[in-house]
Amino acid sequence: MAPGYNSEFWRIRAEEARALADQMKESDAKDAMQKVAEGYERNRLRCAHGEADLAFNESHKKLNDNIVSASPEKLAVLWASVDDRWATLQRARQELETHIQAFHKLNK
Repeated sequence: MAPGYNSEFWRIRAEEARALADQMKESDAKDAMQKVAEGYERNRLRCAHGEADLAFNESHKKLNDNIVSASPEKLAVLWASVDDRWATLQRARQELETHIQAFHKLNK
């Protein structure tokens, strides 16, 4: 992913494109801008999934790096971090899959 092109970047672009579409009077232009917004939203979801995956892998590595030497309390914190990142990753995956399925239904 290019620097700066994270999920927040694409969220803002999608909001801007939706706002422009809302202002348009001509239906073909409005539809085209809504499709642009939809593409930006898909990019946001892909980036969010990638960010969640990276965060999960980093927390998992940190746990593995400390598994032998960490105190039970520290391990509990690390496990909680891994669990939290895993849940975030699963939510991001589900949101992306739901969006893709809806997109395919609309474009049949």
